[in-house]
Amino acid sequence: MPEVKPKAKPRAKPKQKKKPPQVKLSKAMLEKAIPGTGGIISQIATKIGMSWHAIDDGIKRYQLEDKIMIEQEKNLDLAETQIVRAMQNGDVQTCKWFLATKGKQRGYVERTEVDDMGARNQIDALRAQINAMIINASTNPNTTNATIPGHTSEPAPSSK
Repeated sequence: MPEVKPKAKPRAKPKQKKKPPQVKLSKAMLEKAIPGTGGIISQIATKIGMSWHAIDDGIKRYQLEDKIMIEQEKNLDLAETQIVRAMQNGDVQTCKWFLATKGKQRGYVERTEVDDMGARNQIDALRAQINAMIINASTNPNTTNATIPGHTSEPAPSSK
């Protein structure tokens, strides 16, 4: 009797996950979400519940860059207000920082002294080596360029 192969069970179709309904980003949604975020795209995205890229695309599509910039300027104003308050309260470090960054036109700049004696000493040592090689080459005609570090006795290519 021939062997009977059992029929394969039909595969069950995988259940498709239901996607959450897509919310279309509108200009009004963006304009409403921007205030209070400091112009930070990830904060706007969290407020609306969309991805960073979707918000960034929406800002460009609806030409809302100026509203983002205004919001960022508010943060700068807030930070500057805090700096002024710290200076008014006698914070010397903040005063020094402010003068070094904002007082340049009045001559308040941070200067860094550079000690270049190490470089001068190296240059003097190299000069001494070169002078010794020149003296050695002039007193010993059998000396070739091979004694000069980085040089070989091969002639330099001619430029025509």
